[in-house]
Amino acid sequence: MSYNSTVEYKASIEGWAFGECTSLKNVNLSENVTSIEDEVFRGCTALETLILPESLTYMGYEMIESTAISSITIPKNVKSCDESLHNGPLAKCKIM
Repeated sequence: MSYNSTVEYKASIEGWAFGECTSLKNVNLSENVTSIEDEVFRGCTALETLILPESLTYMGYEMIESTAISSITIPKNVKSCDESLHNGPLAKCKIM
């Protein structure tokens, strides 16, 4: 007997998961990602491209600080961001 099933899961990328990963250049996140916690890509100085999934509903503070990202599109499904302590996910980003 065989079973065919698809398991759908939701994923959260925990804080500082890729922090200071200086060889990371391009990231295209899966549609399973619904939450990106605080400072996930902070210090990834070579990171130029970050494609956020439409499934994303939450973004933590300073998530792309000190990266080489010059443009980012925030999905319309993002309903909340951590801005209580550090002014939100784009805080401390260099304005070009």
